[in-house]
Amino acid sequence: MDIRPIRPADEAALRALCLETTPLRRREQSERFVIWTAYGQYYLDCEAAHCFLAEEGGAPAGAVLCAPNYADYTRRFTERAYPKCKPYGYLASATARQTALLHQKLGGRYPAHMQCLWPAARQELARPLFEALSAHLEALECRGVCAFPDRKKQPALCEALSSLGFEVLGKSAQLLLMGKELY
Repeated sequence: MDIRPIRPADEAALRALCLETTPLRRREQSERFVIWTAYGQYYLDCEAAHCFLAEEGGAPAGAVLCAPNYADYTRRFTERAYPKCKPYGYLASATARQTALLHQKLGGRYPAHMQCLWPAARQELARPLFEALSAHLEALECRGVCAFPDRKKQPALCEALSSLGFEVLGKSAQLLLMGKELY
């Protein structure tokens, strides 16, 4: 398995991984658009230097997408992704804004956040992807990273993050708020 930074040519593979691994409903084209725009395209366009792809035999197997600075992320996300999602209605735009609002609570101790794009059956990808991301974030002197898995629909992801040393910081109706200090 090879782990490497993502690049623009990975867009189709990242879109497929994003839509395959999301716990959100994705039956309608508008739902798929919002999911990709908010939880995939944003990172490819604005945070690619902080995102990694796992490949096996040249084929994408999983990815971790990251924004290392929550304040910059919130500003860029609100300027770029949110307006694209807003025309699809309140629920779509609320979904797009949810990530930015949740990260506000943890931005001090855990300034970075990550989206985990690997299939539930491929949790072994968690460690090598997180190790690549962790080394990158430590080089940037980023003190912590957080993730927001769906505790009902992504129990394997919650377990994988726990095995990597993430602790549960809080819960919402659907999400676990998990964080790991890097130094």
